[in-house]
Amino acid sequence: MAFGVSDSAPDSDPQADFDISSLLGRRDAPATDRLHLLDAHAVADLAQFVARARRLDDQAAVWLSAHERALVATASPLFGAGLTDAAPTLLGVKVLPLAQPARLQYVVQAQALSDRLVRMGREADTTLRTPPVEVHEVWAAVTPPRTGWQRVAEVSVEQVRAAARAGIDEIAKGVPEVAGELAVHELRGRVWGRAADALAGLTQGLAFTLDAFGFLPSQPSISAQPARHSQSHTVHLFQNGMWQRAAAPFGDAIVRLPSSL
Repeated sequence: MAFGVSDSAPDSDPQADFDISSLLGRRDAPATDRLHLLDAHAVADLAQFVARARRLDDQAAVWLSAHERALVATASPLFGAGLTDAAPTLLGVKVLPLAQPARLQYVVQAQALSDRLVRMGREADTTLRTPPVEVHEVWAAVTPPRTGWQRVAEVSVEQVRAAARAGIDEIAKGVPEVAGELAVHELRGRVWGRAADALAGLTQGLAFTLDAFGFLPSQPSISAQPARHSQSHTVHLFQNGMWQRAAAPFGDAIVRLPSSL
């Protein structure tokens, strides 16, 4: 993920000023109807991100935000449905390289995007033509702050993965045999909105999002260099008011806590 340095906040950690300016503002009509991904690897990465979003929610939407040569793909595995909903808003964020500069703000059904990506992979095509229909999602109105992130801690990938698996197990055991959609949503909101000691007191939903979107690396090979191993198996945690962020090797998780907490 890319970071920017804010000269106006010398007391903050420079690496914590996550430059997500392309995510801010209203989504107007797209300035382009196609995106030129850098190569087949970028196509495969986006396809995997979309597939994971659909696995978490069969009605998932993906927010595509292009700025110059970077494409930011965002999806939400859990979000509050209203002012009285105590569930946190979880966002998985993946940055992909573009071969040509572009400007785009577009929210689209993951299914429509997946169909295009499958065809691109089959035809070795790197040009993504955006689906004709834009959708409107509650969570897509959420705009994380660009600057002001304060570093909280660094934790190991193993700690994050363990926190995610503990929450998954708790939800699996806590769902009754006959449970309505609302009851399951409330349980997920309680578990993923809970502070986790393994994440230095930040929300357990950060761990779930990183794990669910495949942003955590697998175990390193024996031949991996020690310094590289240490860097690639560390997750950086940040906070900015009601916002929290976890930066992992293959993507970021962002959480906005409900205002009632």
